[in-house]
Amino acid sequence: MQECADVGVCVEELLRYDASREDVEYRSTKHTCMICFDVMLGERMDRLPGCRHAYCTQCLAGLVKTHVKDGAINLLRCPEPSCGRSIDPEVLHRLLDEDEYERWQRLSLQKALDGMGDLVYCPRCEAHRNENTAVLEDADHLARCPKCHFAFCGICRAEWHPGTACLDPEQLLEVLEARSKGDKAYGEEVLRREQNLKQEAESLKTIKREARQCPTCGMAIYKTEGCNKMKCEQCYTNFCWKCLQPISGYEHFANNPNCNLFDMEEIERWNRMMRGLNHPRGPLGRPVVRRHPQFEDDDDDEDDDDEDWELMDDDDDEDDGDGDGDGDGRPEGRLRAPRRPRRGHRAAGMMLRIRQCPQCHSRNQKQGANNHIICWACRANFCYLCGARLQGKGAIGAHFGLGARCRQHTND
Repeated sequence: MQECADVGVCVEELLRYDASREDVEYRSTKHTCMICFDVMLGERMDRLPGCRHAYCTQCLAGLVKTHVKDGAINLLRCPEPSCGRSIDPEVLHRLLDEDEYERWQRLSLQKALDGMGDLVYCPRCEAHRNENTAVLEDADHLARCPKCHFAFCGICRAEWHPGTACLDPEQLLEVLEARSKGDKAYGEEVLRREQNLKQEAESLKTIKREARQCPTCGMAIYKTEGCNKMKCEQCYTNFCWKCLQPISGYEHFANNPNCNLFDMEEIERWNRMMRGLNHPRGPLGRPVVRRHPQFEDDDDDEDDDDEDWELMDDDDDEDDGDGDGDGDGRPEGRLRAPRRPRRGHRAAGMMLRIRQCPQCHSRNQKQGANNHIICWACRANFCYLCGARLQGKGAIGAHFGLGARCRQHTND
């Protein structure tokens, strides 16, 4: 073996040779794509630099193309849930065509500019040229446009007003509305600029009233619907909407009684949407379910028309002696018919089966005879009969397979 004059050079050559041989071996053996779970040769797969997680080229290309098309470049990360490492630009350049890659570059630049706290856009260029000219403001919030040389305030984007405090959104909105009364005195371009400023003032007013700031980066976030677990699209921090505390999973909502995963208003809205009924709320603000028309009596009885299904909790049942607190041994929590017996055999024993999700604890209704439940809140798969979460490839088939304790379809 020839002696090496420079140890550093020899080590580098050895590492390079080892990496090349490892790559040749990887490309000639079979591996499993963790997106589609197909088994194929490594030459048909892409390994991400850094984390080394591998996915078939077709799946990874489809993933990045979809995110770039939707403008969701913040989601261009390793699909492995425990990883989340950003996909390197050289990988994106290989998977995207020329137009898609240029779009990714533009979106990345825009995202970087938006994340700069001292960068604003010239309002005059927006109004007269329909351009977004980026301008850096100084410590006094003075910004000078390099194109039109307009000096403006970086906070309110009005003309530079040294020594005078900025108007808050409500005051600015009042000024703009007062100006708009003299529409005939303004040209079309000026009016359009005034209208843009008015819309921005209204947006700031709404954000100030309804939005909340990310606890990590301070980005204003507006919640429209859904659960109280939020994710900032700027810094990817998960946090609780109720207390603004950074969190990692759903344990925060289980351990903090003041922070519910879902507000009662959101639960009621979802229940009304799922059932297609605009029914009133039951006692103590809890949702109720009207009787289905097919279980009405054959004859009209005005006294029966006001009866509702009632929501049963675990403590509503009498213990049958088996120690589980459930009178009939069935899954916890369900909706049952009124206690007063009804005429008509079709309504006898009618119950809407409810089971809590083992992951987020949201109530889910069994549909038909299928015991495979997909949680409407967190999309977790679980068994209605035993409540076990079904996670991983083949877990559903194994749980309901031949000889298994739980059957996938039952009529109870």
